Amino acid sequence: MSMIGSVRVARLYIYLGALVMCLIALPAQSRPFSQLQTQDGWGTVDVEPQIEVNYRHPGSGIVSRKVEPGCAGGFVLDPNGDPVPISPAFRFFVRPGNPNKLAFFFDGGGACWSNNTCLGSVLAGRPIYSPLIDETPALLAQGGGILDFDNPENPLKNSTLIFVPYCTGDVHWGSGQHTYSFGAGVSMTLNHGGFDNTLAVIDWVRKQYDSSGHHGPKQLVVTGSSAGSYGATLAMPYLMEQWPHSLRRKVLIADAGVGVLPDSFITQALKSGGSWSAVGNLPDWIGGLDESLFDLGKGFYSAFNTAIAWHYPDARFAIFTDAFDAVQAQFYKIMKFEQDPGKWSLDPTDETTLPAYCEWAFGARRHLLATSTA
Repeated sequence: MSMIGSVRVARLYIYLGALVMCLIALPAQSRPFSQLQTQDGWGTVDVEPQIEVNYRHPGSGIVSRKVEPGCAGGFVLDPNGDPVPISPAFRFFVRPGNPNKLAFFFDGGGACWSNNTCLGSVLAGRPIYSPLIDETPALLAQGGGILDFDNPENPLKNSTLIFVPYCTGDVHWGSGQHTYSFGAGVSMTLNHGGFDNTLAVIDWVRKQYDSSGHHGPKQLVVTGSSAGSYGATLAMPYLMEQWPHSLRRKVLIADAGVGVLPDSFITQALKSGGSWSAVGNLPDWIGGLDESLFDLGKGFYSAFNTAIAWHYPDARFAIFTDAFDAVQAQFYKIMKFEQDPGKWSLDPTDETTLPAYCEWAFGARRHLLATSTA
């Protein structure tokens, strides 16, 4: 070997030695979610009632916000008719999988927004919303559909799945408290903090990737059922902005929540001064998604979905609903006849009106298509 060749080999060994020493000096990196203790494949994350969260805002960078995660609280009646306080503690569940494939499921469970729906239904012994979290790792492990990780046909079987429970009565859109009264001297204050819960979950998940040195997920699937479909849709733009450089595939699937809503409900629950304090949670970096959105009345939800889809043309959005969804039909009746609980229930005579609900539902769905003339 020539002297020049010997010098080149020596330099190569010096370079490789320096590279090895640099790699040894790097801090150890753990897999995201690897520190989470699991039971039946699921980990439980308890959330403090008052925290400061951080999330990426495309116009402002990393934004800090103080939130108050929790369930609705209030009370339910025991079999003797006596009030039993509800724990406001919030928690969520994580099934660790491939960190490059991240999925979120937003749970459903009714809604309430007025004296009759929030307090009157409780006093009648038939609350129309779920005020507490009843999921456990053992119950989730028995789940079907996307929760069945032994099913080879489950498209999310290898993903890391975040299960976001629902216990705030606000379809995951709220960020405030509201006091309801019924009759003489009966009142109850509920925490409509569904979106605060969402931000707490996003903050925790972001930190899992950041603390492990992981580049972020490549695939994001966000879905939810019934009330959870609305939560999934609102959360989708926030989630897409957390890992803008790593995400290659982004999918939203909203199940059984087509947004057929009367104007009276929009005013009571969603507009400024409404019971859910939801206006400030809209993704304001998307054109048209501000308080004026709710002035569109029953067309607001179609406009909301359309604006998000146009803003993220590389993402895929889908809404699925059964043609004769009795739960959505019943909640439309509750919203329409909120002041008259005697008209809330579906009965055999309503069978003739179900096709009308169905037609409105499909109308809302068609409106999301860019070429639709409906």
